[in-house]
Amino acid sequence: MSSRERLEEGYDLPRNQSRKTNMKVRIGVAESNKVIELEVEDVEAFKKKVGTEVEEGAVLWFTDTKGREVGIPSSRLAFVEVESQEQNTSVGFAPVG
Repeated sequence: MSSRERLEEGYDLPRNQSRKTNMKVRIGVAESNKVIELEVEDVEAFKKKVGTEVEEGAVLWFTDTKGREVGIPSSRLAFVEVESQEQNTSVGFAPVG
C-alpha cells in the first residue's frame, strides 16, 4: 500500500460529506511560510499515520480545506498543530460609541 493510500484512509473526506466533530489541523513546511490546513475526523489515527510516514521518510499527501492535493516530504515537516472545531476562534466586532 502506498503512503498516499494509507494517508487517504479515514480522514481525507470530501468537503460535502457529513462529519462528526472535525478537528482542524495545520501543518507547517520547514524553511517556508507555507501552512497547509486540513480537517480530520479521527485525530489519533491521523497522528499515528503521520508518525509512521515520518519514520519511513515518505512523502505525506493531503487534501487541504480548499480541495488541493499537497505532498510534503516528511523531512520538510516543521510542525503539526491540532485544534478542535469546538474551540472559539471567531473574532467579533461591536459598535463603539
